[in-house]
Amino acid sequence: MNATAAAPSAETTASPAPSGRLVARAATGIAIVTGLLVAYFGLGFLFDPHSADNFGIKPWPTGNATGYFDVKGVRDLATAGAVFTLLALRQHRALAWIMLFDLLIPLGDMVAVITHGGTVAFALAVHGSAAALLALGVVLQFIRVSRDSSLTASSPTASSPTAFSPTAFSPTA
Repeated sequence: MNATAAAPSAETTASPAPSGRLVARAATGIAIVTGLLVAYFGLGFLFDPHSADNFGIKPWPTGNATGYFDVKGVRDLATAGAVFTLLALRQHRALAWIMLFDLLIPLGDMVAVITHGGTVAFALAVHGSAAALLALGVVLQFIRVSRDSSLTASSPTASSPTAFSPTAFSPTA
């Protein structure tokens, strides 16, 4: 048998091109960084609300209005938990969608700062930059998913069980 005939062609291998690996690493890196930052802010709002005094809204809530800190802290921790869970499960398509909807958080925070006494410059610098980083992460996640889908479709093992298949978790799979 000819040695060159036994080697798989570039079309049948499932390993991504170097640029595909770069996209995947960047997408994962941005997801990790944004997840860690959101968890950090959430913990700060829950355990030391005044550590986040520079959120952008003046005056800072006092009295019963400090319940806002608990709401924001829990929201941020739940958001980070969803990101890390999907990363751990390697569910990049679901992660891309969650990150897309998570864009509402910094955009909403930016509007809240602007409409409640904060400056536009501060809102754009803090919350706008967070939204931009998250938007970049969303785009990279969707690129990764589309590349992974095209690799899987052209792979000879495309019919193998997936994480959503009942047989994927059986001992014989």
